[in-house]
This record gives sequence, C-alpha cells and structure tokens, in this order.
Amino acid sequence: MENLTAELIPIDKDSEAIILLHGLVRTSRSMNKAGKLPAAYGYKIINVDYPS
Repeated sequence: MENLTAELIPIDKDSEAIILLHGLVRTSRSMNKAGKLPAAYGYKIINVDYPS
C-alpha cells in the first residue's frame, strides 16, 4: 500500500478522487477502461496495483 500513500499525497484537499482496486489474479491494467469516464469528468483516478 506504499504506492497508494504516495499517490494520495499530491491530491488537493478540496478535490475528489476515485480509487480503483482490481480483483484477484488481475493487475491495475484491467481497471484502465473503468477509469476513463470519471477522468473525463475531472476526477483524479488512482489505479492501485498490488500483489493478489
């Protein structure tokens, strides 16, 4: 979860972010498509990769 902490630090206090977590035997790459629409609306997308 160290990479999550590093990504949360640059987010402005008054902004909103969406954290994407992949399922078992997947990687953050499998969540890329899911983050495109909210990113288009201005949300910061944090696509976390972790060993599963």
